[in-house]
Amino acid sequence: MPPFIKNDPFAKYVYPKKSNDSHWKNLRIEGAYKITLGGGIYYGTYLKKEPIVLKEGRFGIGIGTDQAIAKRKNECQILDKLQGKYYPLVLGYFTTQNNYYLILQKITGLTYYEYFATNGPVVIEKNLCEKSMTDFIEVIKNLISVVAYAHRKGIILRDINPANVLVDIRTLKVYFIDCADSIFVDSHSCEKIKTPWYTIPETKYNTYAEDWIKVAWMILDGLGGVNRNLCLANYTQVRETFSKVIKYQGFSSKWIKSI
Repeated sequence: MPPFIKNDPFAKYVYPKKSNDSHWKNLRIEGAYKITLGGGIYYGTYLKKEPIVLKEGRFGIGIGTDQAIAKRKNECQILDKLQGKYYPLVLGYFTTQNNYYLILQKITGLTYYEYFATNGPVVIEKNLCEKSMTDFIEVIKNLISVVAYAHRKGIILRDINPANVLVDIRTLKVYFIDCADSIFVDSHSCEKIKTPWYTIPETKYNTYAEDWIKVAWMILDGLGGVNRNLCLANYTQVRETFSKVIKYQGFSSKWIKSI
C-alpha cells in the first residue's frame, strides 16, 4: 500500500496470502515463463523430482466460455484424452483461493521458431543446407503425425503456431504444448482462434481443415518467414514468393516440389 494509507480499504475482499492446500507442499516453483492477466505459466519440480509446468487460471478473468479457469479445465480434459503422446502428461490439478492450477509434465526442446531460426535450412551454413533440409522435412512429418493423432482422437488443436510447438533437436520429435484453445470436434464451438500471420478462410475455423492450413503456414514460416512478411496476401502470392526465396537460397526444384 502507499505509505499514506493506514488501513487497506479492500482488505475484506482479499484472500489470505497463505494457502493451506496440500499440493503446494509437493510443488517447488523456480520461475515463470510468462504471467498474464488470466494467470501465469510457471516451471519447477513436483514431488521433489519431477520437472513440471504449472498453468494457472485466475478466478473471474474473462467472459462467457472464454474465462481463464474454463480454458485451463478444458486443457486438462483435452490432454487427458491425448494421453501424453506428443503432448504433456497431466500430473494433477487443484483449486485454491478460487484459482485453478494444472500440473503438467515438462517437455524440453526448442520452440519451432527457435528451431528454424538456428537450425533451419535458410540460416545454416551452405555446406550443411541439404542435411538441414532433410532434417526439416523430418520435423514437418513429425508435426503432421502430432496433428493427425489429435484428429483421430476427435480433437481440433486450433492454436497451431511456432510458440506452441517444441522440437527435440536430438531426435527431431515434435510436441504440442498448449491445448487451452483446443476443442472436441463435436463441441460446435463458435469461438475463433485468430493466430497472427496464420490467416485462414472463415469457413475453415473449428474444423480439421483449420489445423492443416496452419500446418501449411508453419512449413512456409520455417523456410523464410514469407507469410509473416505477406500476412495480408493470398496463398497464391505467398507460394510464388516462397518459391523465389527457396530458389534464391540455392535449393533444387525437388525441394520446392516436396514442400
